[in-house]
Amino acid sequence: MFDGLEDDVLNPSSNTDELDVLREKLAQAEQRHAQAEQSRKRAERAQAVAEYKAKALTVELKVVLRRLSELRGQVTRLKGGDERTQLELEIRGLEARLADAQKEAYGTTKSERRARKAAKPRERAVQTGHAPTPQPSLPRDEVLHLLDEADQVCPCCGDPLHVMTGQLETSELIIAVERSYRIVVHGRQKYSCRCGHIDTAIGAETRTMPGGRYDLSFTVQVALDKYLDHLPLERQVDRMARQGLRVTSQTLWDQVFALYTLLLPTLVALKAECLAQELLHLDETRFRKMGKGGTKKWWLWVASGTYAVVFHLLPSRGTDAAKLVLDGYTGTVVSDGYKVYQSLAKLAGASSQLSADPSEVPVPTIKHAVCWAHARRPLFVAENNTDHATAVLDLIEELFRVEARARERAAAGEDLLAVRKELREAESRAIIEKIRTWVTKQRPLPRSKHEAGVRYLNSYWKELTAFLEDPLIPLDNNAAERDIRGPVVGRKNYYGVKSQGGAEAAAAFFSFFTTCRRVGADPQKWLMAAALAAKKDPKAVLTPAQFVADQAASS
Repeated sequence: MFDGLEDDVLNPSSNTDELDVLREKLAQAEQRHAQAEQSRKRAERAQAVAEYKAKALTVELKVVLRRLSELRGQVTRLKGGDERTQLELEIRGLEARLADAQKEAYGTTKSERRARKAAKPRERAVQTGHAPTPQPSLPRDEVLHLLDEADQVCPCCGDPLHVMTGQLETSELIIAVERSYRIVVHGRQKYSCRCGHIDTAIGAETRTMPGGRYDLSFTVQVALDKYLDHLPLERQVDRMARQGLRVTSQTLWDQVFALYTLLLPTLVALKAECLAQELLHLDETRFRKMGKGGTKKWWLWVASGTYAVVFHLLPSRGTDAAKLVLDGYTGTVVSDGYKVYQSLAKLAGASSQLSADPSEVPVPTIKHAVCWAHARRPLFVAENNTDHATAVLDLIEELFRVEARARERAAAGEDLLAVRKELREAESRAIIEKIRTWVTKQRPLPRSKHEAGVRYLNSYWKELTAFLEDPLIPLDNNAAERDIRGPVVGRKNYYGVKSQGGAEAAAAFFSFFTTCRRVGADPQKWLMAAALAAKKDPKAVLTPAQFVADQAASS
């Protein structure tokens, strides 16, 4: 780690620049050593937790197996009666728990895809290859290859060869252009007058920080690499060093935070656009906050709309945090079965007593709808152990097929909401009645996945069936699930955030880039345009949706 430093330290140069380079190398080496030590400790803790969970699961399996053996012995000694029936039910329940524990310990996949019913094989055309993927967005350069002058003679008769105008054999070659960094020295000419007046030419001011050394184009790329492509700042430092640029991760963070501060008015406008929508998808996931006091479990919330997506990084997953995310929102919220949303729906129109200062954050007025994909999950697990849930899973799949047909008709030019209303009334309502009938007939084993699935349907039946009365409500919450997936990938790469400012900046850039993907804006072009506008006018606002609209108008 400290290779090459010993000689430099033992033989210091009198040159100040060389001493500065030595100090910087030493600081970087110490920083890498500290990070390596932290990574080692994290790996040791993770391994210890995994070993503890494995041991605990092994103990549970042994206890269940021993209890099963005891109960079977008691059953064989009994000839009938209620006691035998009760013991048999307990055995079945333990067997179901055992199957669940074995699947958790030894399962190889988390896929929730069901096995398809056997169908008649279809004749398929023999595939001989595939055409090149079209690349309409890439710039094109043309290179013309000519024969050497000595080769422009016919090998058969010796006469000179003539160019066949317009006759070319062409092929495409996609190349990679290496990213590079360079210093641009701006000279602002000075002018003087005999009277003593001095004037200086105006330069192009695109620095991220006043008096700073880094251009907005540089900072935009750093932000994209970290929050869109999930490349930690330390890895960016290493990559830049390979390309000749010496910089520290602290310098990169200062640039990113300055860009976040510059775009605060745009973030406020984006949140307003998000909360102005009629329907929002909400979800939350764990996100670590690292600090001097150790690692804390924070929560990353996402509010996802049609043309705006907003993230919040908060220390809580409770009702007050949900109120902060919704901030007085009025409309429909689609989510999983987290009780907080159900509680907020019940508080609609009333003052909240759940926070120290109810007037600080207004209570949202929401209609709550619950995702059928989440309702399906415990039943899917139950089907893997027994066939009790097969019938209801088939019915739930019919619901999703109805929604798929609605999307197909909308893609063909019909109005999506009108088609949804028609198909849901004609088909989905009858399917829901069949599901309700199935639920009322169930007598599942206690503490089994089957029982958890039935309980979920009973607990959220009103929210699960809200889609029948409102065609705006989708059947699932997959929009929020997809939006939160990118930050979750980043969470694994850079482990979390280190400060309150880091949390706010991360949530802001997650919001910006996810919204760009939602509305079809190029994130780099949008971020550069928004930053330049904010440099010219600190109050200027350019959201991704506005950027797309401006581009469409100009074209």
